[in-house]
Amino acid sequence: MKLSRSRVIAVSSCALMLTATAGLLIAGPLTPPGGPVGATMKTLAEVEPRIALNATNTPGDNDSVFKITQPGSYYLTAKLQGEFGKHGIEIALASQGAVTIDLRGFELAGGTDSLTGVAVTNATPTHVNLRDGTIRFWDQGGANLASVLGATVENVRFLNNYAGGLTTTKSRVINCEASSNSGHGFSLDDGSVIDGCVARLNTQHGIYADKDCTITNGELSNNTQYGVYLEYQGRIVNTNAASNGQWGIGLIRFGSAEGCMLTSNGQGGLYVQGGIVRGCAARDNTSYGFNGSSSHFEECIASYNHGTGIYANGGSTVNRCLSSSNYSHGIDGGGGVQVLDSKIQYNYGEGIRLALDGNTIRGNTCILNATSIDGAGIHMLTADSVIEGNRVTGTDRGIDIDGERNVIIGNWCTGNTINWQFAANNIYGPIVDRSAAATAAVNGNSAVSTMGTTDPHANITY
Repeated sequence: MKLSRSRVIAVSSCALMLTATAGLLIAGPLTPPGGPVGATMKTLAEVEPRIALNATNTPGDNDSVFKITQPGSYYLTAKLQGEFGKHGIEIALASQGAVTIDLRGFELAGGTDSLTGVAVTNATPTHVNLRDGTIRFWDQGGANLASVLGATVENVRFLNNYAGGLTTTKSRVINCEASSNSGHGFSLDDGSVIDGCVARLNTQHGIYADKDCTITNGELSNNTQYGVYLEYQGRIVNTNAASNGQWGIGLIRFGSAEGCMLTSNGQGGLYVQGGIVRGCAARDNTSYGFNGSSSHFEECIASYNHGTGIYANGGSTVNRCLSSSNYSHGIDGGGGVQVLDSKIQYNYGEGIRLALDGNTIRGNTCILNATSIDGAGIHMLTADSVIEGNRVTGTDRGIDIDGERNVIIGNWCTGNTINWQFAANNIYGPIVDRSAAATAAVNGNSAVSTMGTTDPHANITY
């Protein structure tokens, strides 16, 4: 459609008017208001009120350099130097509440006859949050938060303290280090959780955890006693314990370990009573790789340990584990023990060696064990046990049964000097020698059996 010149001018005029009106609606006044311009944002103190730790705000007394008596958020402004007979920072609240202490990367440095770096001296605080700094050289410990209902300690280093690094309960300890302390590096209790922490060169345990504590992603090395000692129902996950003077990990009552690495520890890799150990590896420990009573080991690896790879007794189960190249027996122990579907190979001592009665050895592969002694792939010293479905090769004696009333069925032996050696009064399936059997080749969909027996309980020499 062709527009006349007058109509084009009218449409253009309307468009210009609409544009001008929209500009008036959107744009604000360009002239600033009168008077001085003030800040519109909140100050840091308004967002998170914080109090500097100093002689004015938190004056000390006869046993503290600084003393916190009111709930709040506090921060350090410089290095704190300890004094004779005094805590560095004492928390003694007059009323219930939470306290946060931000060390801001500074150091609390104790000295001769100092007390504790950070000490809670009454039960009033409901929570203490301690973070970001170093606490060292305190005569009565780095920090003692044991009387607090709960605490969070994050990014703090506890170094060279007497009486331990950190003592706490019902707490979370995150990304901290406790090194070269006299006593335990960390002392935990009552459901505490410690994650991503390092404990090394402490004169007792790297971590002592009393009850229901959880340890994850830790590095525990060169402590005089245990890397970690979990007293009761503790749990440890994805943690490395190396070169500790006694055990790498101790699960004393009913604890569990998963995905841990245990290397070059003085007594052994892991000790457990009544616990569960899954997916852990023990290598090059001075004595045992694993030692457990009434416990369950699953998918664990014990290798190159200077004693037995896995010692299991008192009703323990060893399931789908590998014990290889240990300087004594692959698996030792006995007394209601089950060894199931595991591989035991190249050990200097016997492959599986169980004493006491009532054991089950089923579905295992034992290869080239007893490389340094006259021994057996499987050696049952006592009575009333079941040895079933195992494969044993390359040992002086394949399956050696010393006791009575044992059941030996469905096993396979080859390449042993003596494949089978049983004492009298045992129960066993027929032993069928197929070692020299000549059989036809097979190329097709079916063939007749060459087993030489139809007995499902037969033991086969091949």
